[in-house]
Amino acid sequence: MTKPKTQAPEPDASTSEERIRFTVDLPESLHMELSLLAVKQRKPKAVLVRMAIVQMLKEAQS
Repeated sequence: MTKPKTQAPEPDASTSEERIRFTVDLPESLHMELSLLAVKQRKPKAVLVRMAIVQMLKEAQS
């Protein structure tokens, strides 16, 4: 018996590291801006949020 296939990895999935889910409350206007940017860049909102967090952490280390 074979294992069922899972969804393809997201575009930013550079490692096989386990994911942790958390919830963030955003003002409606910020959520709308994020949604529009996601459509424009053809990327999921989750990818954009992860990219922003990585950038912020890099800047904090320098």
